[in-house]
Amino acid sequence: MYRRDKNVRAFIAGYASLGLLIGVLAGLTSSPVSNILIATLFAFAGGTATYLVDRGKADRRATGGILCAFSVLCLVGLVGAIVVKENRWLTFTSVAPKPPTDQPENKADSKSVVAPRDYLRSQTIGELKAIDQRFRAEGKKPENAAKAYDELWAKVDRIIAAAEHK
Repeated sequence: MYRRDKNVRAFIAGYASLGLLIGVLAGLTSSPVSNILIATLFAFAGGTATYLVDRGKADRRATGGILCAFSVLCLVGLVGAIVVKENRWLTFTSVAPKPPTDQPENKADSKSVVAPRDYLRSQTIGELKAIDQRFRAEGKKPENAAKAYDELWAKVDRIIAAAEHK
C-alpha cells in the first residue's frame, strides 16, 4: 500500500512544501518576475503529476495524495501570505491611519506613517456616507444640498489627487 512507502511520503511532503511555496509567493508578491516563477512551478508540478498518473494504479493513488497535499498547502500558503501582507506583519512602520484634517499634508510627515490599505475603500465610502447622512438629517433643503455637494466634491477631488500622486 502506498501509505507505507517512504518514497511516496517524501513525494507528498515535497509537493506539499512546493504548494506552500507557491501559495506564499502568490500571496506576498506582485512583481512580474514572481508571476513567471509561479507559472513555472505550476508547470513543473502539473507535468510531473501527469507523468505519475500514466504509470499505474498504485501510482495514481499516490498522485492523488500528492496533488491533494499540493493543493491544500498552496491554498493555506496563499491565504496565510495575504493575511501577513494585509496586516503588515513584515513591515516595521506604523500602520495607524492619520486622523483626517483640513490642513494640507506635510511631505516629511506623510512618509513616516503608512496609509491604510482598504481594497474596498471602506473608510472613504464611510466618509461619503456620513456626508449623505448629515444632509438627510438636516433636511433636504437647497442650502444643505449645496453644502453637501461641496463636501462630496472636495472629498472626491482629494481621492483623485491622491490616486494621481501614486
